[in-house]
Amino acid sequence: MNDLKFAFRQLLKNPGFTAVAVLTLALGIGANTAIFSVVNAVLLRPLPYPESGQVVQLRADRPGSPSTFIGSATFVEVKAQSQSLARIAAYSGGDMTLTGAGPAERIVSGAVTADFFPLLGVQPAVGRNFTLEEDRPNGPRAAILGHGLWQSRFGGDPDVLGRTITLNQQSYTVVGILPARFQYPERFQLWIPLALGETGAGGMRFLKAIARLKPGVTLQQAQTELRTIAQRIQPGGPTATARVARVF
Repeated sequence: MNDLKFAFRQLLKNPGFTAVAVLTLALGIGANTAIFSVVNAVLLRPLPYPESGQVVQLRADRPGSPSTFIGSATFVEVKAQSQSLARIAAYSGGDMTLTGAGPAERIVSGAVTADFFPLLGVQPAVGRNFTLEEDRPNGPRAAILGHGLWQSRFGGDPDVLGRTITLNQQSYTVVGILPARFQYPERFQLWIPLALGETGAGGMRFLKAIARLKPGVTLQQAQTELRTIAQRIQPGGPTATARVARVF
């Protein structure tokens, strides 16, 4: 309740902000049963997201250990089984070293699934989004530049599209440049494909995930379905509890 009051006060102070619903999901694999008990509101700057009220965040908390992450294998299971989510996308962040066309530069990069930008309704200002082929293990290495990096590193040159850049000593082809106002979810300067594969294994990566509800689907309906999926993943496991909230 205190979190909701705080979020409401922030909305009053910043009427231009958009509140995105946070859907806390009950998911787990093996012994790591996920129990969701944390409700948050994610406040975004006014961005051109169509029907942003349908965008939700997926969270997986272990008992007694709040988390904003979801296991990669769990993410793949939810994506395959859910009927209440129109799209589901995952992302992670980290630093990469950009070399060539100037001195070596450490940048904040994001790795996203191919559905990430389409889910948000974001189209690059120049170029295109990632393809499914690029979002597969050992697929073509592609990169989408943030507007700020495009300006600071490449002088806003539109001919950077299709150019090869070097990240962590590997070659990537620039396929797009994002709009200047895009800053969600983190202040990433550049994006590359997450390339999870069909199982999402590969060391059991921990990711952040968002989804878009299908038209007419409520948060409670989605939560109910996802609890059922959790039981399929771990038959006989304890029934997960959750609280779900949408803050406007």
